Amino acid sequence: TTRDIIFPAGRWIDMNNLSTVYDGGTTASYTAPLNVLPHFGRLGSFITRYKQDTFTNTRDIDKTSYSVLYLIDKTEQMSPVEGYIFDDNHISPTSLADGAWRITRRDASKHPSPNGGYAEATVAGALGIRLGGHNRYFGKDTFREYMGDADHELEPQYIRKTIYLMYGVSLTVGVLTALLSLGLYGLWS
Repeated sequence: TTRDIIFPAGRWIDMNNLSTVYDGGTTASYTAPLNVLPHFGRLGSFITRYKQDTFTNTRDIDKTSYSVLYLIDKTEQMSPVEGYIFDDNHISPTSLADGAWRITRRDASKHPSPNGGYAEATVAGALGIRLGGHNRYFGKDTFREYMGDADHELEPQYIRKTIYLMYGVSLTVGVLTALLSLGLYGLWS
């Protein structure tokens, strides 16, 4: 079975055959029998992969063992990489389709801090909770715009879940920074 695949801007490596690269704006007739999943990575990007091959839903994934693959583009001096880290609710295989990811995009700009809004909205979306509202800062009553949808009642367990989410994101960013540093200083060949 073959499929025509149109590649967007950038250079794309075949994740089934790392020696094959496709240029953006081209169409390739790709051979894909039922036992081959066509998947491609944009050169210059990072791909995080869990080492576990089988699971029923994302809650079953062992998140203590994963690898980060940097798809270096040796034809570019430096490829800018931009992206988001999304952690779903670990229950539903349809959390993206259900709109959890959209909370970050929808609500981050509501926060008075240009940086704090992304973290707060991501946590609200990933955990299905609503944050914000009436608060007290330095003895002064304030109101912050709501972020997230109140899919779940806010309970103490969400503090622990937020901490785990923070550790996971921090570890991932640390690994990505180390890998990027190695690439920038030419230690990666």
